[in-house]
Amino acid sequence: MHRLIQRISLAAALTLVPAIAAAQHGMENPKHELGVDLGVVYSKPSGGDGVISIGTPVDLRIGFVSSGKVEVEPRFSFLFASGGGSSAWVFTPDINLLFGMSANNNKQGPYLTVGAGVNLAHASSGGVGSSASQFNFNGGIGTRVPYESGAFRLEAFARYLLKNTSKNLPNELQIGARIGLSLWH
Repeated sequence: MHRLIQRISLAAALTLVPAIAAAQHGMENPKHELGVDLGVVYSKPSGGDGVISIGTPVDLRIGFVSSGKVEVEPRFSFLFASGGGSSAWVFTPDINLLFGMSANNNKQGPYLTVGAGVNLAHASSGGVGSSASQFNFNGGIGTRVPYESGAFRLEAFARYLLKNTSKNLPNELQIGARIGLSLWH
């Protein structure tokens, strides 16, 4: 009986070896960068007053890591505000390209980012609601600082929202900074 338990244990251990090896390989060459950010943004609509916003998460992101210096990164942010019988939300999906500037790999060091997206907004008050959308372009410069099995990301960025004349939304310039945590998968 003792010998049977040893053989079963050995067989079980040998079946785990390929999975352990594959997991180790995956950490060296990750396929995805998952992250969440906290940020501060100064927004200035044309013809209006500027506003400073602080929020978390500014965005959730998933980067598709490539073997080269370019990474495709969809980002999603959601803002909800409610009070005084009214509510509003803004959902912003963006698609960005990150250009790694480090000689080593894309898991650390400086990068540039450019992208585009759309702000999908809805506001309601007293049972009456309205929706609008605004296209945006953005760009930034940042760096990844390795930490344990992930990295901290520090980024300065600018976003320009295009005017939507049918909904009477002006152009808007946003300048901000974000700090985030990335995990590799």
